[in-house]
Amino acid sequence: MIHIPEEYFKNNTIYRSFHSDTTNGIFGCGFMNKKSSSNSDINLVLDYYAVLILLSGEGLYIDNENREFNLHAGSLIQRVPGKAHSLHIKPDGQWLEFFICFGREIHASLSNLNLLDSKNDVLYPGINNVIFKILIDFIHSLKKAKQEDLPLLLCEAEKIIFTLYRMHKDKLTISEDKELIDNACLLLNQSPYSQITVQEVCTTLGVGYEKFRKIFKSHIGTSPGNYILQKRINTAQSILLEQNKSIKKIALELGYPDAYSFSKQFKKITGINPTDFRKIYK
Repeated sequence: MIHIPEEYFKNNTIYRSFHSDTTNGIFGCGFMNKKSSSNSDINLVLDYYAVLILLSGEGLYIDNENREFNLHAGSLIQRVPGKAHSLHIKPDGQWLEFFICFGREIHASLSNLNLLDSKNDVLYPGINNVIFKILIDFIHSLKKAKQEDLPLLLCEAEKIIFTLYRMHKDKLTISEDKELIDNACLLLNQSPYSQITVQEVCTTLGVGYEKFRKIFKSHIGTSPGNYILQKRINTAQSILLEQNKSIKKIALELGYPDAYSFSKQFKKITGINPTDFRKIYK
């Protein structure tokens, strides 16, 4: 969440045009504070492209296939030319959006180059203070721009949209990565005696080893192999202190071929062999 000063909760817009065809040549932006349900749009169809980022408030978007999308601060709505949609606003006075719009032909050109997301009307990039300042600076620039400056500002508008796209994609990646790591940890922690390998985890989760290793280390702070090793040593320490099993039996239960291999690795990690660990701490 960001704090938006009260001075921005008002309508403040600017519309320019690239040429005499004001519909196809439209280029505008601005803040819109919609206070009541009368500001909602039902089956609206625009002749131009508009993208709005919701800075405050809540609502509901319904696309031309009657799919519903909840809206909140940080939601991005794309209003595609010729595509019917409805936008219902929660009438609590908190709705504040910033929009950017330009003509149908510019939208078509960008779409044909696969630069605009034509599949998703609603994205969730989030909002932060940096983006908010960029929006403020942009409307100031468009208001004072000379006609010959408009093409450069169109590039700036596109940059803002592409930045929001990237933020949405980054959030999706983070969410997907977190789910992957959560599931991996469930597999790795399912039993203190589990001898599951990293490759088995990758196979179960349907992810390549190198990709999994990179994501795991980024989130957990250590490699999957080291995580499994530390988990095994922690389990060994608990058994040594709580049970009277022999070193050999503990080694075999934890997947080591013999007591020697277990003791060697235990000492490498803890600095002390299993027998001395038991004597000192039990």
